[in-house]
Amino acid sequence: MKTNHILTGLLFFYILSFHAQVVETLATHPKIKDGMYVDEDGNIYTTSGGWSDGFDIGKYDIDAENFTYNHFTGLNGPIDIDERANGDYIVTNFNNSTVVALDPNTNQITQIASGLDGPAGIAIDEEDNIYISNFGAGPLYEGHQIHKITPEGVLSVLADSPLLFRFQAMVFNGEGELIVSSQYKLFKVDTTTGELEEWVDLQSFGFGHMLHRSLDNSIYGTASGEHKIYKIDALGEVTVFAGSNAGYEDGDLNTALFNSPLGIEMSPNENIIYVTDSNRLRSITIDEPLGLDKTNLNNFKISPNPTSNGLVTVYNENAMEVSMALYDVSGKLLLSKNIQQQQHTLDLTAYTNGMYFLKIKEGENTVCKKIIKL
Repeated sequence: MKTNHILTGLLFFYILSFHAQVVETLATHPKIKDGMYVDEDGNIYTTSGGWSDGFDIGKYDIDAENFTYNHFTGLNGPIDIDERANGDYIVTNFNNSTVVALDPNTNQITQIASGLDGPAGIAIDEEDNIYISNFGAGPLYEGHQIHKITPEGVLSVLADSPLLFRFQAMVFNGEGELIVSSQYKLFKVDTTTGELEEWVDLQSFGFGHMLHRSLDNSIYGTASGEHKIYKIDALGEVTVFAGSNAGYEDGDLNTALFNSPLGIEMSPNENIIYVTDSNRLRSITIDEPLGLDKTNLNNFKISPNPTSNGLVTVYNENAMEVSMALYDVSGKLLLSKNIQQQQHTLDLTAYTNGMYFLKIKEGENTVCKKIIKL
């Protein structure tokens, strides 16, 4: 039947479009400058940066495929943005050395810390403690401290070290360790004592921003001066993930060019990486296997797959307690739940035909399964 040919063609398109390593420009605007955050629906928030004209946070609507540069206003040199447990967005205001909480439902901005030294990067741990890197305020720009803000709002200096200098990028790795990029090195920071331990020598470059991707337990960082994006695995091995010479070119990941990439984030399903790159918002579709087949997750099976009626059964043979999250190809979170049954029915009847991804997590182990609805 003709309908079947159409569905087959669509399925073929979905597979090709996802499994080709492709770089694509999503939006271009002079206010796309620095850090990013991606919400659970896959929408992307960009900061307009410090100094002269940084007052806004933009939003790229993943469904409408459009960018609004001033979705949130009233900031003062916003560098980075993240979300804390209560749903507030945390933003570093470089220009006036404050940190604020922004309620996305009311647009209300509340100052939660002041008197910092050019606050830049943000990392938030599982206990909802906020960690802030200090690049340093002008005219010297000699920041060397990490501040900590507790859920109760108590501000303190976690680390004060000459090893930290004009630094920004911070992220928690898969082991819950705080990783900081400073002076061409990656350090592990003890969040109890503030002590720094050198982890990786980057030799000739540092990172503007970093993310941790649980599917391969690796850190990805933007090296603006190198015009590249690097990947550091759990053992500290450094490889070039994307980029070569300075330039601008979309297309195949191996030949795509970047010009001073800075912000970096990823879709909720972790298979699309977003980069801010010289006033452009760009996406990188990853064609790696979807997740690491950890031994204790190998027994998860999905049937029927493809499904023609939208109902699939997830077989959890050992009845492990796991969390499941379903995403569409854009990275938008559709549903999430915890299960422990040996069999669980997943209902996709309300969703359109196409490809979906089921992320299953048990402890620190994660696997992502592809589901096709015809």
